[in-house]
Amino acid sequence: MIVSADGKLAAASKPGELGDRVSELTAQLFERAAGVDSQAVTQVEVTTGDGGVYAVRDERWTVGVVTGRFALSSLMFYDLRSVLGDLESKGA
Repeated sequence: MIVSADGKLAAASKPGELGDRVSELTAQLFERAAGVDSQAVTQVEVTTGDGGVYAVRDERWTVGVVTGRFALSSLMFYDLRSVLGDLESKGA
């Protein structure tokens, strides 16, 4: 899912209620992480035995994914940051 700085869902693999819910939960992850760390939080990762959530953000966009349990953190963050870079370079 991709969310703009104003909180609007810009893209989702499951648009509608499910996409909105994933967007809300991702925003909550960033809020909770910010409450723990005094520095700006630009990425979050939560994993369970069943899967994971990975998300990155900058001033304009938040990009997040839900994965199966065998996703590689480094690859997920690389890909998500690439998407952020593409969004910025295209002036989306």
